Amino acid sequence: MIGNCPVVEARAYMISYMYVEKVDDPTIHDTHHGSMVTSGEGLGMSREEVLNHIPSIPMRMGILYWDNISRTRPWLEGFAAVVALELTNHGELAACYGEIPLNSRKKWEPLGLNAKYLVHWEAADAADPDEGGHADETIRSLVKYTNTDEQTHTVLSVVSESINVFRFIYDGIGERAIAGGKKVARDRCLWQPED
Repeated sequence: MIGNCPVVEARAYMISYMYVEKVDDPTIHDTHHGSMVTSGEGLGMSREEVLNHIPSIPMRMGILYWDNISRTRPWLEGFAAVVALELTNHGELAACYGEIPLNSRKKWEPLGLNAKYLVHWEAADAADPDEGGHADETIRSLVKYTNTDEQTHTVLSVVSESINVFRFIYDGIGERAIAGGKKVARDRCLWQPED
């Protein structure tokens, strides 16, 4: 996507964004992958279990979707698909639906985890305050580089498609969590302590 982008300013924005994600987030001095591994450890998995986890089919499909669109379509469409995900972290937009942004620490605090396991969400809150943040920056960039009615229609279509792919992945996660919870409940009801 960056290699296909002819606009230096847009390339600089994407590279700086990627640096924070993949090299060093100044809020937590870790990568976002590293902070997510830490979150997994807080949920009771070993580091090896987190790193060796086999992604679900919906997750694999989503990753392939974003990889494909960012490599094969014009840079603006790839950019729209990837940055659309920042809308899930937009405080003002979430509030319109009576929700808390997905990446907000407030969403994860009810789990009662030690603060060291919530560092990813701390970084997310710094990057995406209730107003402004990555979501607003990326929308401003899309508006700035979308120059025709046809581009506007295409970008909006890609944003909608990408959000629906994201929803498909999270629906799959939810279904697996519900099924796992039911199994635990059944196992507890069937298990009888020995005398």
